[in-house]
Amino acid sequence: MHPDSPRDASRRERPVILSAIPKSFEAGPRFLSAGDSGLPAMGEGSFPKHRGLLWRARGSALLFGSARGGRPWVFWYHTMACESTTILVERVPGSEDLPLPGYATPGSSGIDLLAAVETDIVFRPGERKLVSTGIRVAIPEGFEAQVRPRSGLALRHGIGIVNSPGTIDSDYRGVIQVILVNHGDEPFIIRRGDRIAQLVIAPVVRAVLVETDSLPQTARNDGGFGHTGVRSELSSPER
Repeated sequence: MHPDSPRDASRRERPVILSAIPKSFEAGPRFLSAGDSGLPAMGEGSFPKHRGLLWRARGSALLFGSARGGRPWVFWYHTMACESTTILVERVPGSEDLPLPGYATPGSSGIDLLAAVETDIVFRPGERKLVSTGIRVAIPEGFEAQVRPRSGLALRHGIGIVNSPGTIDSDYRGVIQVILVNHGDEPFIIRRGDRIAQLVIAPVVRAVLVETDSLPQTARNDGGFGHTGVRSELSSPER
């Protein structure tokens, strides 16, 4: 390990906490450097002396710095697991009888979305239709909402979402509607109050595009669309 590694307690320097980092960051940083991965989280004494903010979204931050000899260090702060964010929900008139969407279990990642249909909707095989959930939401800036299929509907009935995952931007205020499709062999009926999809709230990183005449080369380069093949070393040979 590098002699200036943050694991060497005798060489640690007390950090100067950047104002850009929320006080709610109580978890230790995850330490990353070139050639190293999977190192355990460490305490605040492991910060390098010279550093800056590389990227930050709510609950996460990347810091870069250099230790003695100019070797770079990168720290990743992540406390999303212990954070929550408030989502404002407005019912569409006529949907007052439906319960608000919610998480099915304490460990669920997705919020169950319900069908706010007035009458039963029949999906014939291969048919797709737009189904309202009867709600509008205000996603906080810096987040998005992803509309994803439900695994049980997909497995048992072949019901999916055409544009999965659908994206709800933070500035969208329209009704959440889901484009369902029946990939199965039998007709399927959606009834009022059925759980038809799930909504996952996720942080968003805004990209800054920089035009260039050439891109850095990689071992893969433009290989794609199955260029690595289908069979693994453990698979039987193709016949």
